[in-house]
Amino acid sequence: MAAQNGGCTHAHQQPWCSCDAVRIGVALQKMVVRRGDHPSGPCFSSACELGPNRVHVERHVDYDHGQYLARPPPPLVPSIKHLPKRFKKKVKRGRRTKDQNDWDISQLVQKILALEPGGDIDGLLNHWTGRFNRKNFPILIQEMTMTGSLNHSDRVFNWMKHQELYRARADMYNDMMCLNIRHNQLDSARRLFKEMQESRCNPDVESYNVLINAYGRARHLQLASNAFDAMLTAGIAPSRQSYNNLISAYGSSGKWEYCLQLCKKMMDNGVGPDIVTHNILLSALRNGGEYDKAISYFHGMEARNFPLDLVTYNILMKCFSQVGQYGKAIDLFCRLRNSSYCKPNLVTFNTVMHIYGVCGRLSDAKSTFELMLAEGLAPDVVSYNTLIGVYSSAGLYKEAESVMSLMKEAGHRPNLVTYTSLVNAYGKSGQPERAEVIFGMIERHSLKPNTVSYNALISAYSWVGNFDDAMRVYDVMKSKKVRPNSVTICTLLTASGKGGYMEKIHDILLEAACHNIQLNTTLCNAALTALIGGGAYDSAEKLFVTMQTDGIRADSVTYFLLIKMSGLIGDHMQAHRLFDELCAGAAGLTVEACSELINIYAKKGMPCEAQAVYEKMKILGCCPNVVTFTSLLCAYGVKGLLREAVGVFEDMVAEGIVPDIVAYTALISTFNKNGYPEKAIELARSIQHEEVCQNEVFCMEILAACSKLRDWRTALDTFQKMQDAGTVATHQTVHHLLLVVGKSGQPEEMLKLYLKIKKLGFEPTSGIYETLLNCFAKAGRWRLCMEILGWFELARFKPSFQTYNIALACLNSKEQWRSYLDVYKEMKDAGYLPTKSMASTAEKASHLWEGVKYSCIRCLVLFDGSSLQWPPLMCRNVDLKIEPYRYVDLQKLVSDEGCTCWYLKQQAEIVRDNRFIPPGNWAQRVHHRERREFRLGHEHNKQSEIGRACLELQGLFPPYPPTSWLYSLAHIVFSSIGVRA
Repeated sequence: MAAQNGGCTHAHQQPWCSCDAVRIGVALQKMVVRRGDHPSGPCFSSACELGPNRVHVERHVDYDHGQYLARPPPPLVPSIKHLPKRFKKKVKRGRRTKDQNDWDISQLVQKILALEPGGDIDGLLNHWTGRFNRKNFPILIQEMTMTGSLNHSDRVFNWMKHQELYRARADMYNDMMCLNIRHNQLDSARRLFKEMQESRCNPDVESYNVLINAYGRARHLQLASNAFDAMLTAGIAPSRQSYNNLISAYGSSGKWEYCLQLCKKMMDNGVGPDIVTHNILLSALRNGGEYDKAISYFHGMEARNFPLDLVTYNILMKCFSQVGQYGKAIDLFCRLRNSSYCKPNLVTFNTVMHIYGVCGRLSDAKSTFELMLAEGLAPDVVSYNTLIGVYSSAGLYKEAESVMSLMKEAGHRPNLVTYTSLVNAYGKSGQPERAEVIFGMIERHSLKPNTVSYNALISAYSWVGNFDDAMRVYDVMKSKKVRPNSVTICTLLTASGKGGYMEKIHDILLEAACHNIQLNTTLCNAALTALIGGGAYDSAEKLFVTMQTDGIRADSVTYFLLIKMSGLIGDHMQAHRLFDELCAGAAGLTVEACSELINIYAKKGMPCEAQAVYEKMKILGCCPNVVTFTSLLCAYGVKGLLREAVGVFEDMVAEGIVPDIVAYTALISTFNKNGYPEKAIELARSIQHEEVCQNEVFCMEILAACSKLRDWRTALDTFQKMQDAGTVATHQTVHHLLLVVGKSGQPEEMLKLYLKIKKLGFEPTSGIYETLLNCFAKAGRWRLCMEILGWFELARFKPSFQTYNIALACLNSKEQWRSYLDVYKEMKDAGYLPTKSMASTAEKASHLWEGVKYSCIRCLVLFDGSSLQWPPLMCRNVDLKIEPYRYVDLQKLVSDEGCTCWYLKQQAEIVRDNRFIPPGNWAQRVHHRERREFRLGHEHNKQSEIGRACLELQGLFPPYPPTSWLYSLAHIVFSSIGVRA
C-alpha cells in the first residue's frame, strides 16, 4: 500500500476504484500496532489518488519505540446545514459572538489534552459546535481513548452523558472499558458494563470479549467463565477472539488441560483456531511446565505446514531452554534470522542472551547484544537487565557495572531489577560489603526494595558464611514490613550451614512457621543440605524422620542428599537401601542419585556393585551423564581393572558424552596402576587440542607416568601448560616435578627448574630442599649438597635425620673428610643420634684429615729446599682454575694449631717486596712435587706442627693477584680434600 510504504502513488500508476478506497481505509485502521498507542513522533498527512476523490491519511512515526502508525483522520464536523433546525439559530448566534468554535475532532482532542487534570473540560466542550451532532460522540470517545489518558476520557464521557443528543452506544462503552482495563481498573470496567446494560444498550460480542479479557488478566477464571456463559445465554455467538481470551485466561494460570478442552469445544462449534490460538496453547503448556508437550505441539504445527509467527518462535525458544536443549533454541534463533517473513525482535534477543547466560557462554551473550544493535533495534530496560543478569550470575561485577553505564548513557533509568542484579553480582564475587552499598542505592533512587532484593543481599552474606550479617539484614527486612518467602528461609539455612551455626537451623524453621511459610520439601532439602554440610548427620536423620511423620513428600533431591550423607559416613548399605526406596517410590529416579551411589561404591573399591547400579539405571530409563561414567571409571580404576575401564570409556564416547578432565584422569590413573605409563602419556597428548581444562590431579598423574619412563621433557612440558592455563601449582606438584627431573638423572635441569620456580615467587619447603639434596647426592654433586644444607639454615628449616644421612653418604663416597666432619658435628648439635657406621666413618675422617694437614706443611718445606731460591709462584697460564672465595677458607686449615713458622712469614715478605713472577715451567714442576709429597704424607700419616704464621697471611696477600703461592696452596687443599665454603 502507498500509505504503508510511506509515500503516495505516482502518476503513471493505474487509478484505483472506489471499492479499493474503502478497503484501504479499513486496512489502515487495522495497522495501528496497539489500540490506544499515542505516538510521540511527528504526525504528517498525505493524499492518495483515488479516482476523482482524495483520501487524506495521517501517519504517526514513533521514533522512541520504532513504530509506524497510519490511520484515516476523524471526520470533520458537519456544516450548519446538516444540524437540526432547533440548533441552527443557536450556532449562528454563537458564531457572531465568538462563543462557538468549529473545531474538528483532532483539534478538540489536542485542546483537551493541553488542559491540566483539573481544567475546565466541560466549558471547553460547551463551546464546541460539534456537540449538536450525536455522530461526533463515538468518534470523540474513540480519539480520546486512543490517547491513553484515563482522566480526560472519563471527564469527556461524563460530560457527554449529560448532553441532550447523547444516546448510549456499545462501541463507546467498549472503548471506555478497554481503556480502564489497560490501566488495570477492573472495577471501573465492570461498572461500565453494568451501566451499559442499565442504559438499555445491549452488550455485543466485543463487550463480552473485553470483559473476559479483563477477568483473565486479573486471574479471575471463574468470572471469565461466567461471562462467557452469559454471552451464550444472551444468544450472542462467541467469536474466535472470545475463545482466545478465555483460553488465554486459563493458560496464564497453567491450566493447559482445560485450554485443550476449550480448543476442542471451539472447533466443535465451527470456529477454527488461528495462529493466536496456537500461540496461546503453547504459552499455556509452557506456563504449566509441560515443555515436552509444547515442543511436540510445535512439531505437529510444523508437520501440518502451519504458518509460524514471531511469538511462536519466542515461546519455543523458552521451552527448549527450560528442558536444557540450548542448541535447538539457538538453531531456532538462526532459523528466525534467516527467515524472509519474520525477523527477531527485542524479546527474541533477550531470550537468546538469557540462554547464553544459563549456558555460561558470556562472550556469546555479549555478541548477541551487539548483534541486536547492529540489526537496528534499540535495547530497552529489559535488554540491559538481561545482560546485567548474565554477568551477575557469574559474579562479574565489573562487566555488570559497565553495562549499567551504557544503560544510563542510552537514556534508560536503572530500575529495581538492575540494582538487584548488581547486588547478586557482588554477592557471588564474595564482596558482601560492596553488595550492601549497592543495596543502599535502591532507596536513594526512590525505589522500594522487595523480597527478591533482600534475598539477594542475604545470599551475599550467605555466600561467605557470614550468618550474623545475614540475620541482621533479615531483621531489617522484617522492620520494613517486607514479607519473607521460602527463598529467604532457604538462604538463611544455607548461611547457617556455611557459618557452622547448626543450632540455628531449628530456630530458622520456627521463624518460617511464624510467617505462615509451611514446612515443605524445598525447605527440608535446604535444611538437610546445611546439616550435612556441617557434619550434623544425626540431626539430618531426625529431620528426615520428621518429614515422614508430618507427611512431607521426599523428592529425588532429598534422597540424593541422604545417599550422599550415607557415603560420607561410610555406610554403603544404607545408601543402597535409600536407592531402592527411590526406585520404588513416586519421587522418580534421577541420574544424580545413581551417580552418587556409584561414586560411593567406587570409593569402597566395589566395582561389581557399581556396575549393577549402572545396569539398573539403564533398565529404568535413566540416561547416564558424564558424572556417572566418571564414577564408574574410578570404580574400575581403584581396583586396576584396565579392560573394564577402557570399555566404560568407549561406552561413554559412543553415547555422545564428551569426557571431562575427571574421566581422563581416572583412565590415566588406571594405565599407571597397570604398568602402562606410555599409554597414559599418549592419551594425555591426544587431548591437547581439545578444550579440556587440565587441573592439578591430572598433571600429577602425568608426572607419575613420566617418572616411570624417566621422561623429564614431557614433565617440563606439562608444567609449562599448567602455567599457560593459569593453574596454580601447589607444593605437592612442584615437589613431584623436581623428583621426576632428578630421578631422570638431570641435576642441571632440576637446578634450572628450581631457580625458575623460585623466580616466579614460589616459596620452597623443607621437602623440596630434601628432594634437591637427594638428587644432587645421587649425582655426586657434593658441593651443591653442602650449599643446600646452608639453605636449610637460611630458611630456618631443621634438616631431618634422613637429610643428614644422605649428605654424609655423599661426602663419604667422595672422600671429603673435612666437610664430613662439619656435617657430622652439625647433626650431633641438632640432637640426632648418629649410627655406628656414621661414627666409625667420622673417626676415619678425623685421622685422614690430620694426614692432609701434615702433607700441606710438608709441601711448603719442600718448596724452600728447591734449587730455585725463590718461593713458589703460580702463573696465569696454568690449567688449574682457582676461585678467589677459597682463599678465605684457608684459615680453617690452620684453625687451632697455634704453630709458629717464621719461614712462611719470611717467604711471604720476599714475595711482597720483589713481586717476582717465575718462568712458566716452574708452576708445572711445583705441581708435580706437591702431589708427590701429598701422597707420602697420606701414606705415613705423619704429624707435624703447622705454623701459626699462616693466620697472618690474610693480612699480607689481599693486595696480590690470584697468582701468588697462597692461592696455589689453596688449590692443592681444595682439589684434594673437601673444605666447606
